[in-house]
Amino acid sequence: MKRSILSKQVLRPGLFCLLVLFVAPVPGGSQQPVVRKVPVVPPRQVPPKPTPPPPVRPAARQATARVQPQIQQRPTPPPRQVQRGRVDPLAGRIAGGPGAPPAGTQVNQVRGNNQRAIGGMRQPGTLASVGPQPGGFTAPPNARRVPMRDGGALVAHPDGRRWLVDKDNRVTAFSRPGMQAKFYGNGRLSSMQVVRPNGGGVMAIRRGLHGERETVGMRPGGVRVVTYGRDRGYVERPYPGRAGYMQRTYVVEGQPYVHVYRAYRYRGMVYYRYVPAYHYQPRFYGWVSNPWRSQVAYSWGWQSAPWYGFYGGYFTPAPAYPSASLWLTDFVVGENLKLAYESRQESEPPPSGAPPSNEASSETTPVNPEVKDALSQEIHQQVADEESASGQSGGPPLTAANQPPPPALDPNIRTFVVSENLDVTQAGQPCALTPGDVINRTGDNVLAGGKVGVNVVSSKAGDCLANTPTEVELATLQEMFNQFREQVDAGLSTLAKSQGQAGLPSGPPANPRPDPEGVGQPDRDVVATLEDQRKDADNAEGVATDSVNGTAALQPAPGSAPVGHLAARPALSAMREERFGGVKTT
Repeated sequence: MKRSILSKQVLRPGLFCLLVLFVAPVPGGSQQPVVRKVPVVPPRQVPPKPTPPPPVRPAARQATARVQPQIQQRPTPPPRQVQRGRVDPLAGRIAGGPGAPPAGTQVNQVRGNNQRAIGGMRQPGTLASVGPQPGGFTAPPNARRVPMRDGGALVAHPDGRRWLVDKDNRVTAFSRPGMQAKFYGNGRLSSMQVVRPNGGGVMAIRRGLHGERETVGMRPGGVRVVTYGRDRGYVERPYPGRAGYMQRTYVVEGQPYVHVYRAYRYRGMVYYRYVPAYHYQPRFYGWVSNPWRSQVAYSWGWQSAPWYGFYGGYFTPAPAYPSASLWLTDFVVGENLKLAYESRQESEPPPSGAPPSNEASSETTPVNPEVKDALSQEIHQQVADEESASGQSGGPPLTAANQPPPPALDPNIRTFVVSENLDVTQAGQPCALTPGDVINRTGDNVLAGGKVGVNVVSSKAGDCLANTPTEVELATLQEMFNQFREQVDAGLSTLAKSQGQAGLPSGPPANPRPDPEGVGQPDRDVVATLEDQRKDADNAEGVATDSVNGTAALQPAPGSAPVGHLAARPALSAMREERFGGVKTT
């Protein structure tokens, strides 16, 4: 028993000593590498566990992630193939044109926010930088270019200006607050619409295919101002105190005169019918309607007139006149050719000293005797109708039941002399009709769009080809009829004053008497009103023309001024201020 106890007492200290020897470091001992393996973990370059980042660090990494794709290298897309001479909507230039990159150069597309590519094109509403457009339109700085599916583009500027360009980078339309303009394919102005300041109405400008200009201004109170040619136009307004009537104060070569019209309705359309201002005694009408005792030679005095030499191959007066009807026919055609010449000179001034053209070409179909005979018969019918109406005073009250169709649809009236510049279509192609051309109405029914079928029977060089059909609006055809009647009345007045002179035979006294229904009072300020509108149109066309090159800047104006009091438009290269429609341009 004592021996076991003693052995335990000896064994326990021994075990304790062995344990101490095992754990405690012993210099030079063979156990040192094993004992120090745990403390020397850091020298083995094991990275410590990273400290969790603060809350703002993840956001910073997100921002870096959005920017990173722009600075990292991306796969280079293959070069786009754009047909030479066509606008590359992504590069903003004409492929192969001036300033375009050499063939084979890669042009990468830079896509803006919310941009989606469809078939290599950006959808409308995406952005692209706009720089110089070699070979066509040059957009101003800070403008946006939105490619269209037809190869053209919409160019928008922050100041409100907008341009439409075609696939060849030519401007086809321009707009800005208060103004819209359209252009022909050759870059010339086609039409404009301008809002006048201070509630002054709207002005429309139209340039025909030959460049002739017509302006139509709609003013408050139902007033309409129309200018055409260099010094022609009229102011139209409701006739004071007479419902259903309106009057026009015309100005021709600075001289005003008044015509009165009566309004009618036909199938929802409002048209106007000319009311003569004077009537003559029955014997004078008989002298005009019946053949004269012998043919007479009349000297018109047109030999020195520029228009007469210019249209010498299209129109030749009769050498002798058997009746007043044929004389009136040449009078009417001559008046319209004079207007056509004046309109043409406004758009295409001839070079100084250039010889006049005789209009003799393969495209000219002159006014032949058959056409003159048809016009003479209609003049004879008109004179008879006027004689019948001379004994009547006023017209019947207008009701829904007695609204007659326009005289332009009268079965007995077929031949019309064009009295204004018109753009129509023949065989799907645009062409022009100008004053002095002659058409024949072939349709009796009103077609879609309020048009009536006609056939061109005589036309000048450059106008619609003769013996080809086209369509004209019924309202325009009725206006031709009114102008025809007015010119016949002017011829009757000349006959009444000049009978027995310049080769005309003597006839009974005309004894003209005024018709109260057709007598009006001229506008006192008609000359100034027409001149102001011409100046407004000049300034508006200048702004539109500048816009083709993106040079017409738009800035807020401190106030608005009447458009008619604008100064003359300076040169395009000069800095200037024009107030138009409450804004100024520089």
